[in-house]
Amino acid sequence: MFMLGVLCVCAAVWTGAAASESGAGSPAGAAPSAQDIVGWLPIGAQSPREDRRRIHPTVQRYGWRGFVERVVASQIQWGVRRFMIHNPFGTLASDQMMQLDQYLDAKRDGHAWAYQDFVEAWRPVTRGDYGEPIQVICYLGAPLYTAEFVKLYEEGRIDAWMNRAWASVELPLAAGMDLAFDASARVEADHPFFQFAAALRQRGVRVYLEGLPGADAPHTWDFNFVVTERFVWYLQDTFGALRPSELTGEIMCLMNRIPRSVDSKQRGWETPFYARVLRSGYTLGARIDPLMRQGIGMQEIMREAALPGPLAPEPASQSNASQ
Repeated sequence: MFMLGVLCVCAAVWTGAAASESGAGSPAGAAPSAQDIVGWLPIGAQSPREDRRRIHPTVQRYGWRGFVERVVASQIQWGVRRFMIHNPFGTLASDQMMQLDQYLDAKRDGHAWAYQDFVEAWRPVTRGDYGEPIQVICYLGAPLYTAEFVKLYEEGRIDAWMNRAWASVELPLAAGMDLAFDASARVEADHPFFQFAAALRQRGVRVYLEGLPGADAPHTWDFNFVVTERFVWYLQDTFGALRPSELTGEIMCLMNRIPRSVDSKQRGWETPFYARVLRSGYTLGARIDPLMRQGIGMQEIMREAALPGPLAPEPASQSNASQ
């Protein structure tokens, strides 16, 4: 998916880093729980400063420990039990795609501040120091399109490809995180990324592929997927159901834009719209800070989602600018 593409995350109950890849979000009609909401934390492209890799201003000023203390802790108190941090080591405006090796790029360019306390800040979150272990999904760039990986693959240097891939995820793994990869859902079974993802899963890491799963690619069907809200109708068209039984992992739906079908000036538009996503059997991924500012609690959304009502948005659903 291109840098400016819309993301939508729907996920399922997480039971720890060693959890099975199978198992989905609450089935349609079932009452959702706190595990069905993922707090989305965009980090890259959150600042105009190219010289600071456009990283979130709070990380720039206070480091990762400060970010966890000032942003993450309050969202845990709100009720979040799962997070996804998006491009944690930054992006550049010149990047055509999100980069898988963004950590290595930051390291190469001398941005130690962008990663030096990353593990120390996040490990307490994932190991349970905030009351219980909390899943954190680290969303990185496109393994199929990141320039250095493309070059190594085309040269047939598969060992070097693998070494760079493991180096790129070193810090998230050390912090006890799971991993999501941009634009990866259509990976072929003989591509080194598929082998890399399989190796991660063998280590107990939950792996999320971003994009639309292919009806002709059953080798990916037991992975977890990240699918944009405006494209969930594709699942109905391709598999005959909003929550296809063929896809045995999670389907994540991250809302990073305001749908055109809602009045964004109306307080609480999120409650009925997010309830539709949850009611459809997906797990909702969304920014929590706008909800907190409006005084919208998790239970308000859960109560709405438990009521009978419409399911996932129609294909015509479009999105406005990012919140």
